[in-house]
Amino acid sequence: MDTVLITGGAGFIGRYLARDILKAGMKVIIFDNFMAKSVFYQDLYRQEPTRISIRGDVRDYSLLKEVFLRYQPGIVIHLAAISDANMALQAPQECLSINVDGLNNLFSVISQAAKVRRFIFVSSSYVYGNFHYEPADELHPLDSQHIYGITKIRGERITADFCVKSNIDYTIVRPTAVYGLGSSLGRICCRMIIDALTKKEIIVHNDGNQKLDFTQIDDLIQGFLKVINNSNAKNQVFNLSRGKSRTIAELAGLIAKNIPGVKIINRTAGFKKPLRGALDISKARDMLGFSPFVDIEEGIPVLINDLIRIKDEYDLSIPSMY
Repeated sequence: MDTVLITGGAGFIGRYLARDILKAGMKVIIFDNFMAKSVFYQDLYRQEPTRISIRGDVRDYSLLKEVFLRYQPGIVIHLAAISDANMALQAPQECLSINVDGLNNLFSVISQAAKVRRFIFVSSSYVYGNFHYEPADELHPLDSQHIYGITKIRGERITADFCVKSNIDYTIVRPTAVYGLGSSLGRICCRMIIDALTKKEIIVHNDGNQKLDFTQIDDLIQGFLKVINNSNAKNQVFNLSRGKSRTIAELAGLIAKNIPGVKIINRTAGFKKPLRGALDISKARDMLGFSPFVDIEEGIPVLINDLIRIKDEYDLSIPSMY
């Protein structure tokens, strides 16, 4: 039975991933600082009795080495990072330290103390920067000017270089605009829904024409499971997303449709984000059998109902983004 170590496994993606890896019959080790843990995951914890959790920082060489020597994971999924683009801008040095130095430290440990056969690096569509064309395939130029995207580009290159030299199979996955219960409340889907529930208004910037490839969490997780033990994933890069672009205005309209009495307000934004859109997922479809199916018309109402269900029990207030 394979043992899978997930760095950053207590985060949004990591928790769902750990749950489904356990269901697939593998052992799971979560290595995380638990600073971003969410009360929304208590149900997932109860479903994971065989999961082992270790509190630590990926920059802590001694602790990582101890963990690898003790558990000898055959598969490592590296999620540990500052993964919020806004937070990365606010703390660029910390972003570099965790996202780049932490990865280098992890590989130093693996080179000394582990027999890893597969390494999965979780990157981002931010590596593409402004899309030159849409849908963006894996050969799209890596042209990010954002600190978060820059650290992910460096992470991809460090991963490929180390794993090839060390004869470790690697896979790089590039998700985008992932949503679901447990996502950061500051991310766009949760933020808009909470504003609609609490303020009865949704702010849309610059007419809401910016496009994103909204990816429901369960679709992404089934993509990860396709990657883990598939020989076709060896030394490959895959976009993992819904594969469709939708505008922010469409998202806002759908939320307003499902929450009566909500107003959509347009404002001019003083900030700029990369011009993005759909990712081309044909490579993952052809090589892995990846088959996402949840459009926002199905996924967003579920998220709305989930947030309504818990909003009286938990504090869903978030800092103003406007």
